[in-house]
Amino acid sequence: TPRTRFVPARDPGGAFTVEAPEGWRTQAQMFLPSLGDLRPEVLSESPSGILVALGDRHLGRFLQPTPGLQQMGAREGMSYQTPSGTTMVIMRYLPGAMLGDWLIPNKFPDARITARRERADLQQSLAAARYRAGNAMNASLHAGEVEFEHQGKRGLLVAATEFTPGFAAAGGEGAMWSVIWLASTLAPKTQWDEALAATGHMAGTLRIDPRWLMQTMRLSREVHAAAMEAQEHTNRLARQVFAERAEQSDRHARIRGDLVSGTFRLRDPNTGEQTTAAATHNFYYRPNDFRTNDQVWGSNRQLTPGEGIDVTALQILDW
Repeated sequence: TPRTRFVPARDPGGAFTVEAPEGWRTQAQMFLPSLGDLRPEVLSESPSGILVALGDRHLGRFLQPTPGLQQMGAREGMSYQTPSGTTMVIMRYLPGAMLGDWLIPNKFPDARITARRERADLQQSLAAARYRAGNAMNASLHAGEVEFEHQGKRGLLVAATEFTPGFAAAGGEGAMWSVIWLASTLAPKTQWDEALAATGHMAGTLRIDPRWLMQTMRLSREVHAAAMEAQEHTNRLARQVFAERAEQSDRHARIRGDLVSGTFRLRDPNTGEQTTAAATHNFYYRPNDFRTNDQVWGSNRQLTPGEGIDVTALQILDW
């Protein structure tokens, strides 16, 4: 497979850049409905039908429904404007994977969700970067991923959401929440690995322009530096998340190949040398005697050093 070449794609206003595969149709744009409500969005499509999306212009800040808001006639699904001019949609909190459960059917009405999982590891790592200087608002993070199928294609959505209690709203104290990280891909099943690699690279190279951020948000140098550091940390996580999924996909493909061929792939832990053997035993060994060390022995029980048999235990790869 030829190596994918990535080229810069820029927001027209200079707000951010992202590296996208050369030859793909890519749109990158920052949406800023109100001060502080940054919504970078990247949509990219390959000639063969791979789709990659980062962010979503329609997902801004949400306000948790409260009895006070309901008494005022402000119900879930309606908009609420704060005194500062920020417009929020009233909607109950959708943590991590639950956001994907809601978002995927809205984007692809006939999609079928095949798996979902919470990502405590991603959640903890994002929180460590985001709250490094403290968490005065007592916010909490949740991260998760959802797999789905749509029109014969395979999809994956990874999301992180943040819940902030104690938000002052009309009708009493409420809570605010937002989507702080969102990446997804949809691809023909034969191009799944390419889709994961492209999504991971793109999510890992999206960078807000420091000068644009400082001018637009009027940040102090300290807050600005912390924001840039958190972004770099998030980018590293993005690359890691999709690289892990690509390796998992490759591993499953190798296992399926072993099952079809009826063989195990074995590795000598001392030399790194790999070989194959019929998948008929639970344990495999190589004699250490130089006259027979080109052989592989199979056993259904694990040999112990006390048995006086001079062999090296071979590792069964991917099992």
